[in-house]
Amino acid sequence: MPSTKLSVLMTTDTIGGVWTYSLELARALPPAGITINLATMGAPLRPEQRRAMLEALNRHYGLFLRQQVVPNGRSARQRALRFSPARMANETLSVYQQMLRPEMAAG
Repeated sequence: MPSTKLSVLMTTDTIGGVWTYSLELARALPPAGITINLATMGAPLRPEQRRAMLEALNRHYGLFLRQQVVPNGRSARQRALRFSPARMANETLSVYQQMLRPEMAAG
């Protein structure tokens, strides 16, 4: 029986325990054959978070970091389109889902 590889799109906030838990989970799943696409929301990654993420990316084939879904403040695009941060996040995640076609999306 051929083995199937599961692909997961996981969203996370970059604040405190939420980030820590998400990164732990994202590190644990690729060795089990699960591809993780981790999309961050909220504040930009702090330098220590970026280092931890880069270390995880270097160790685990099948772990990918996607650009931030919701930037701090309101961008020119948001103001021009009158998008709320939640609507921007929803639209971006929809694009990721169409592009990546994960079997599961969690956040």
